[in-house]
Amino acid sequence: MRGRANPQAASGHCSRPLLSLSRRRILGTVYSSTPTTEELLKRAKDLIRKDQEYLKDFNAAIDQLQKKKEEFQAEHPPFGTRYS
Repeated sequence: MRGRANPQAASGHCSRPLLSLSRRRILGTVYSSTPTTEELLKRAKDLIRKDQEYLKDFNAAIDQLQKKKEEFQAEHPPFGTRYS
């Protein structure tokens, strides 16, 4: 086991500077790829368009369910109302 000892641990150095260096690299790439205002506006418009498409489909599905519910209720009146 002596031959496998960590020389950095024996010398009192730790790997933290390497971690902070890698963090700086990561942060550097994040900052260098910050989107422009135009790109953000394009993304926002894209999201709004997708939301509108989703809501259109969602509302169509709700309307269809409402029609099916009304048809079902017309064919199956609540118990006790047939004989009144």
